[in-house]
Amino acid sequence: MNIKAEYLRFPDKIGASTLADWFESDDCVIDVIPTPLLSAWEAAVSADDAAPGSHQAVGLGDAATAWLLRQVQDGFAADSPTLVLTEDGPVDDGVLRDQFPEVHVLSTRAFLRTLENFGLIVSAEAVIREIAYAGRSLARYMADRPGRPAPGVRTTWSSGLGASGEALAPDAG
Repeated sequence: MNIKAEYLRFPDKIGASTLADWFESDDCVIDVIPTPLLSAWEAAVSADDAAPGSHQAVGLGDAATAWLLRQVQDGFAADSPTLVLTEDGPVDDGVLRDQFPEVHVLSTRAFLRTLENFGLIVSAEAVIREIAYAGRSLARYMADRPGRPAPGVRTTWSSGLGASGEALAPDAG
């Protein structure tokens, strides 16, 4: 699936237009990778919208994460940070840490808080309340585990927001 599609699913929700503008702006240096599951997710979301409570989209996020990790394992984007954004917090973080130490894991709650900190959304809590109002939930804790592509090198996804920090660079080490 494509996290951009999921975040822009409800264009009338608080913060959606800001996120849409950011994804389309020149300031967004993050590549959003569509997975082969995007069309299946879109169909499941349509079915869920037509029949609330059907939960046809459940599990597709985990499948998309598995697909992404397989791509990383095969060398995809080896020269850039990979971010797994999950609403469940550190989805099987032990497996990720052991088998994919270069992957940066971020919970939706941490993502929203960071967008608020950078002034890209007005209130993370307001967005979280909207999520709850729509019948969805987020993990109560925030997970933000930077990937470690090399000894002493930690990635940061927020460098795409204009932050100065420990962004992965070829000469870092």
